[in-house]
Amino acid sequence: MAVFDRGRRIELVASDMDGTLIHEAGGLPSARAIELIERLMDHGVIFIAASGRRQVNLERLFAPIADRIGYVCENGGFAQFRDHRPMIREFEQDDIEEICRLGAEHACQVLIEGPYTSYALSSDTDLLRYMREEVGYEMCDIERLEDIDEPIIKISYFVDPARTKSVCEFFQREFEGRFSVMTSAPIWIDLAPEGVSKGSALRDLGRTLSIDVANMLAFGDEANDRMMLDTVGHPYLMEGGNPELRGLNDRIRLCSSVEDELERLLAETEARANA
Repeated sequence: MAVFDRGRRIELVASDMDGTLIHEAGGLPSARAIELIERLMDHGVIFIAASGRRQVNLERLFAPIADRIGYVCENGGFAQFRDHRPMIREFEQDDIEEICRLGAEHACQVLIEGPYTSYALSSDTDLLRYMREEVGYEMCDIERLEDIDEPIIKISYFVDPARTKSVCEFFQREFEGRFSVMTSAPIWIDLAPEGVSKGSALRDLGRTLSIDVANMLAFGDEANDRMMLDTVGHPYLMEGGNPELRGLNDRIRLCSSVEDELERLLAETEARANA
């Protein structure tokens, strides 16, 4: 079991995007955030963009430093750091069909994510428009699931926000013990294979990079960040984040600005380097 100690040197920082480092649809990380991340990396601190989004989208967000950072994508279904071999956790085909069928039966439009492509049924026009026009994704619209020829690593339900809580609770009961079901935003319910999360992906990356989770710091705001914030030694929950996460563990701290915390960490890191 990891020993968590606030005095430990931070070797890896992970941050969620939407609601954490980015605060509006279609937005970008601030220039200040990019600069601070770059300066931390110059001191040997690894940065991981940890998101429900896919890697190609995250690479656009971090274009100035995209080849220097690592990625935990699709809520942990895909993880990679630089030239290390990617880690992929995928759904079984029968499970994909069941999840999509039950989602449609409960008036959910379904976003299907592979490592390199995002898919939706042609009939899910609201979802396709939102993803293309507001999120900026390149979407592949399909007529049937059999048209997909790559592993599926995340499936999301696109939901009326007035129904999100009740629909999420229904599917948590329906899929208990089989899939992880969690909200990632007021209009999104994300599903992952059981045991797959941002937290499990960070733990796997830590083994690859020889970094103890106790020496990791992470920022998050929603239920899909729960396992990440419970895994790392230094978890930060955004002040406007999901209140259910506030008592997650005795290490968690509230955070109003990722940039402010990165600046404090940079000052501590530089002080250590100069000591």
